[in-house]
Amino acid sequence: MNKNNSLKGFVLLTLAGALISAGARICAVLLCLDTDYGVYKRGSVLPTVTHILTFAICAALAVYGFIKAKNYPRPAAPNVGSPTVFTSCVLSFLLAAQTLLSLYNILIAGASPDRFTVLKIVFSIPSVIFFLSLIKTNVKQTPALVFMSFFPTAWFAVELIEVYFDRSLLITSPAKTFHELALLSAMLYLLCESRFVLSRSDGRLFFVTSGIAPVVILTSALPSMILPDRLLIGSSDSFLICAIECAAALFILTRAWSFAKEPTLLPEPAETPAPETTAEN
Repeated sequence: MNKNNSLKGFVLLTLAGALISAGARICAVLLCLDTDYGVYKRGSVLPTVTHILTFAICAALAVYGFIKAKNYPRPAAPNVGSPTVFTSCVLSFLLAAQTLLSLYNILIAGASPDRFTVLKIVFSIPSVIFFLSLIKTNVKQTPALVFMSFFPTAWFAVELIEVYFDRSLLITSPAKTFHELALLSAMLYLLCESRFVLSRSDGRLFFVTSGIAPVVILTSALPSMILPDRLLIGSSDSFLICAIECAAALFILTRAWSFAKEPTLLPEPAETPAPETTAEN
């Protein structure tokens, strides 16, 4: 019970750290952001303080998660509960909505699709299927499920590349930097989901990313949704994309919470006996 409570405490600390970091960034944006260029005003101290605070929260959670991973070196896939079912459905719905909106713009509105939009449409379909598969208990590890488990990571990778090459935002834009870090942290966590399907989970990767990713994602996406007129100024920025990222952060938190309620480990792999050698006469 003590171990379970400490794991639950880790998840609650992650959520609290994410909200504190996002709140601090909202204050920095309201007080110090130059909305004409999307950067903070010269000489502002508050943004530096908020960045240090976010880094300190992530570092503390990473260390805590790394320590906890020693007790759970090969965690089994978290059990499916109501929170996971809800966040999986929300994430699937938002990904499907983004895909349908893109198709509407292309087929009905006559917009010219770029390569990033096309790739996200292609990758979103198996991603939706994968997240919907997680609402079932005792999911069979079929080759099809293993294959689809990599598409959410690929979707976020395409979004990351699109943000990186967005020339409508200054390269020094803190919003752009936060967005890139959020997408990268989501990709790292989603690798854990693929490893769960492959039964090759790694406790260090799971605990560290499930601690850092929600903080970085919510610090990036939540202020953008609350202050879209100040932060969503780039061509790659989208309110719906931010909603997808927030849903992903909640999905990560619910997966960590489900594991904390009933932590189970994968059996250790059987050692392959060494081949016998015969001496030559």
